[in-house]
Amino acid sequence: MSTTTQKVGSFVYTNGNLGKNQINTTTQRVGNFTYTQGNIGKQKIDTTSQKVGNMRYTTGNLAVPGIDPNPWGMNNELCPDEESR
Repeated sequence: MSTTTQKVGSFVYTNGNLGKNQINTTTQRVGNFTYTQGNIGKQKIDTTSQKVGNMRYTTGNLAVPGIDPNPWGMNNELCPDEESR
């Protein structure tokens, strides 16, 4: 696994690879909502997450056959939580 993450304002850009799959995503955080779009391999990712208390609810398309769609956990640099810093 080799990825590069860059934060520019409210956007987080991730590029690199997860095994044989290329990853290219853009994440934006607005209030307690997190929006992620892009792809892992041939699979398109388009999700919306909302944090309510200590729970995070995610809807959208993030199913990638054979790949854990969130190997970093919900509180990570891909979906940063300012409260946890």
